[in-house]
Amino acid sequence: MLANSLKELRASRGMSQAELAEKLGVRQQTVGKWESSVTVPRQPMLQKLADIFGVTTDYLLGRTAEPAKHATSLSEDAVNDIFDDEDLRALARDRLEGATPAEIANNKKRLKRMIEVMFDAEDND
Repeated sequence: MLANSLKELRASRGMSQAELAEKLGVRQQTVGKWESSVTVPRQPMLQKLADIFGVTTDYLLGRTAEPAKHATSLSEDAVNDIFDDEDLRALARDRLEGATPAEIANNKKRLKRMIEVMFDAEDND
């Protein structure tokens, strides 16, 4: 069950095996072996996987259908993954080129509101 959970979580985030391996400090082949049920990660690595994907180890192991105890229990790494995106940074640089500090602050407030609205809309779906 770990193989399926891991593959689905990784794919749902648009992450390659190589990208996941880099985050974990292992080789891509290691991730491939986990996803093929050839080997299984040890407990410390299992916890790292859970932290990266913001799920419980029980979810990874197929012991529960609930990905997390609480929807707000994303790990710091998981949150950073969402916002550590070169495309987002490039877009921000392009849009804010030549902006004044006041304009940058205003855009930051607008972005926060947009994110709140986006997640509120998802909750209502």
